[in-house]
Formats: sequence, structure tokens, C-alpha cells
Amino acid sequence: MQYQYEMIPNTLLSQLSEKIQQKPLYEKDAFIHKIELQSIPDIPIFFQNLELLIYLMVNVNENEVQKLKENKISSFIENLPQNFKIDDSFIDYCKRQEILVKNLVSFFEIVELFTYYRKILEKLSSDYQEELSKKEIEDLEKFCLYLSNENNDNKIILNQSNVADAIRRYICRNLIGSNLSSTHKLGDFLGVDNLWPEKIFIESEKVLVMFPESITFKFAVAAQKFLRTKDEVELIEKKANNLQKKNEKKQVAQPIKQVPKIGVNRKR
Repeated sequence: MQYQYEMIPNTLLSQLSEKIQQKPLYEKDAFIHKIELQSIPDIPIFFQNLELLIYLMVNVNENEVQKLKENKISSFIENLPQNFKIDDSFIDYCKRQEILVKNLVSFFEIVELFTYYRKILEKLSSDYQEELSKKEIEDLEKFCLYLSNENNDNKIILNQSNVADAIRRYICRNLIGSNLSSTHKLGDFLGVDNLWPEKIFIESEKVLVMFPESITFKFAVAAQKFLRTKDEVELIEKKANNLQKKNEKKQVAQPIKQVPKIGVNRKR
């Protein structure tokens, strides 16, 4: 049983949060996921399993909700009926990282923003991937100036990365396989609560009033990239590559052990 990403409604995450109170991952744990997820061989399959898991949790019996709150995701998977096939690599990752049900939405957003997003760009229409011209760059610079606490009277806490994340979420959830005109104003479509962290959604409404009208769907990818003061994805990939090289060196340095004549125990 498989679910395509486009079939999962945006409201599903809200439904899960209402049923099972969600908490954000600790910053350290979130960063570890951003690095470790780079080594997942098939992110689309991994993501489909994550979607299916959320769908199943939203539909659990109310009597099971209390048991789920402090449970690990792997425990929930182990108790699923056999007709729900979950990929082994997904199960292994959830077990290894000991992801809790109460952190599932936070984990979903990390997978979506930092791994799945980059993968789906391969399938995204070129209509939404045009480069910024001088006019759009100037407009975005003015918008970034407005977001700076030193240059506005609102003292907002919302920042450039928050806006960039909202655009990434919109691209992932709405523009893949879309036939929407590339001339639509992007800012008109970002005022949806599930594109923003709950604590800053109210602020997003007044900020989007200032979002440049020149930024249409055709500049969606370029705009989110421009709004990142630091490209966290590049930093993560660099650390992931360094980690991989370090592990390869360790494997080369390990002495060759004599293989027992009878039986070989291997850790999975």
C-alpha cells in the first residue's frame, strides 16, 4: 500500500498534532537527523513510508492515543497489521535514532525541508525555477531589510529562514506536478497556517503584506534560496561528506580478522 506525496492533504499534520500533542526535536537531535538523512539511499521511498505512518496514526482508535504519546515510532510499526508493508531501511532508521511519536511532525518537517525538497527539484517544472533578475533581487533585499528588527517598528521575530522554509513547504506540497500558472504572485499563496511554525503564523500574516509582488511562482526556487542567510543544506552536506570519509578511513585502518571456520555473526 503506497501513498503519493501529493495525495497527503496539508491538514493531515494538523490532525496528528490535535490527536497526539507534538513537541519539537531538541536542536542537537534535529541537526543529527539533517546529517544522517543524507545517507538514506532512496529518499522518496523513505518519505512515502513516513507519509503512510502519519496517515495511520491520524486514524488510530482513540483508546490507543494515550499509549502512543510516549512511545517510539518503531514500537507503533511493530504492532501494525501485516498488510501494511513498511520498508526495512525506514524501520532501521527509526529504531537507530529512537524517534518518538511526539516528535513525528518535527521529524517530518526535517525530512521534507532538508532532504526530500532537494530530491523533488529534479521533477519540478522549469517554469518555477527561473533565475532572479535585478528587479526581483532589489525587491527581495528591501523585504529582508523590513524583516530586520533594527529597521522596522513591529519588532517581529520572524526571519528570512522562516519565509524560505514556508516557500520550500509550498513547493513540496503544491507545485510538484502542478499546472498552476508561473505568473501567480507567490506571496498570495503563503498565508496558510501549516506552512509556518505555530508561534509565528500570526506574524506571517502581516509580514506577507510586504512580500514583493514581483516574486511570482516562476521565481519560487530562486527566492527561497536568496532568503537563506546561510545555506544550511550545503553545511550539512559538507559535514555528511566529512563523516563518510572519516568512517571509510576507520574501515581501512581496521586490522583484518581471521574468519571463523564455523558461522559468522554479523550485526545488521
